[in-house]
Amino acid sequence: MVQALSMAAGPAAVTDPNAAQAAQIQKIRQAAEGFERALLRQMLQELRSSSLGASSSLVSQGYAQIGDDHLADHLSRAGGLGLAQAMSQQLLAQMQLSKLIKPS
Repeated sequence: MVQALSMAAGPAAVTDPNAAQAAQIQKIRQAAEGFERALLRQMLQELRSSSLGASSSLVSQGYAQIGDDHLADHLSRAGGLGLAQAMSQQLLAQMQLSKLIKPS
């Protein structure tokens, strides 16, 4: 009877622990990459604002910001500073340790 109910519910009702873990790992990596991207954007923005005597119009500042955003996106996708990889590895290691300490 239980088997018939689970089969009738379809594949969405069956949870694969490996798929759930893979999804969690992917979320951790995406969050780390997003953090690195935001950090790179902030660094580029600060670098541009600290230019010696650079006065520009609002339009050119807008284009510069768009350029900084694209550069930060590209750098983070290409590996960036390596911060995203280090953060995701550390978070995944902590996740594994927490499973050893407190099994679910």
